[in-house]
Amino acid sequence: MVEITAAIRRRTGSRELADRVKNDLLNIDNINFMGLGYERASHAADIAMKVGVRGMDAIVIQIAKEFDIPLITLDKEMIEKAESLIDIRTIDGLW
Repeated sequence: MVEITAAIRRRTGSRELADRVKNDLLNIDNINFMGLGYERASHAADIAMKVGVRGMDAIVIQIAKEFDIPLITLDKEMIEKAESLIDIRTIDGLW
């Protein structure tokens, strides 16, 4: 949610659009937002140190690893750096 709303605000300049998207995301029943406590943050920091990804990417990778679920992404850097840690799939691989 943070990454998406921040990107929309930066790229469009519209606070209203970013707020609307944030609220829309919060109202999608099959999307769950996870809290970031000490343990998750610590594991994400270890991932960032191990493979050299950005902070938010490390959190996303950590959540996928914690729940043993595939990560679907278009981010080539994340695919390359995290493929040794988790199952990563691209949008193309879903069809």
